[in-house]
Amino acid sequence: MRVRPLAIINVIDRAASATRLACLLTTLAVVTACMPSALPPDTSEIDPQSESVDHDAVADEASTDDAQQAIAATVPDTDIFVFVINPATDAIATRFLANVTQRAGYDNQPAYVPGTNDFLFASILDGRQSDVYRFHSRDRSLSQVTSTSLSEYSPTPIDSGFSAVVVEGDGTQRLWRYDALGEADVPIREDVTGVGYHAWLPDDQLALFVVDQPLMHLDVVTVQSTERYVLTVNGGRSLHRRPDTGTLSFVQHLPGAPSRLMDWNGSELTFLVDMPVDVEDLTWLPDGRALTVVDGKLLSWSPGDESWQAHADLSTYLPGTVTRLAVNDTATRLAIVSSMPPLEK
Repeated sequence: MRVRPLAIINVIDRAASATRLACLLTTLAVVTACMPSALPPDTSEIDPQSESVDHDAVADEASTDDAQQAIAATVPDTDIFVFVINPATDAIATRFLANVTQRAGYDNQPAYVPGTNDFLFASILDGRQSDVYRFHSRDRSLSQVTSTSLSEYSPTPIDSGFSAVVVEGDGTQRLWRYDALGEADVPIREDVTGVGYHAWLPDDQLALFVVDQPLMHLDVVTVQSTERYVLTVNGGRSLHRRPDTGTLSFVQHLPGAPSRLMDWNGSELTFLVDMPVDVEDLTWLPDGRALTVVDGKLLSWSPGDESWQAHADLSTYLPGTVTRLAVNDTATRLAIVSSMPPLEK
């Protein structure tokens, strides 16, 4: 089902632009499930300990700390679990490697560095603010990439380093560019605030989930101009550039209807499939299939299908609710974020 895109707008007056937002979609599919087999554990030794961090060296401005601590107090206790995958097999996930963070605090939003099995992720360890860390696959160690008085979220590798959503000292949220060493450059679009999540698109464009009360909307902006597209309201946090098509995928939430996985090719919105109930996080394989997790079971969706198919049962390794997934560019590793029960750490 194709839906006409909303008009391009140069957004300065948000109230006026909100009246242009309309998207009526039709429910097309249902979720199927079966009982897949459990995964064999990895028996290799694991040393997931992180490098020590001197948080006393972090700048300590009272107003900044208040803003960061308010956010830090609301985030869940999460860890990142890594699996070996082979998309050619029925299970897809073939072996459990490790809980690579395995520490109290918030470890979330993994994003693989192209050409490696390493990934960047956001972490809150001291209850103050979020910093960017890197998981090194060779020795399963962690290193701190940023150490600032601000909070960085959703680190996303780009050619010259990475981009991240920054919660600034006054609570303003903008998208910033960082070099490979974690040094901040400049806001990518200083005029765009309220940024929650992002994904890079072709032609110097970005998809941005914008928190703009009373609406939350999905925008597409051009980096080197003031052009800004408003695609829809109530888009979810799971924004992806699909590896097989280069198009944008996102999950849209509508009252009284299942959440829907959507695709935008730059001119048209296309409905793909209904998401499983109460699930909005997913990732994409290079072969064009989407992956998600429901009740600990790995599911896939193939283009053209009307439902999700069940694969490996990962519930033995994932102790709580799954909130993020990421696949490396060679489709050999899958990182999954799971909440942790209080007594597990």
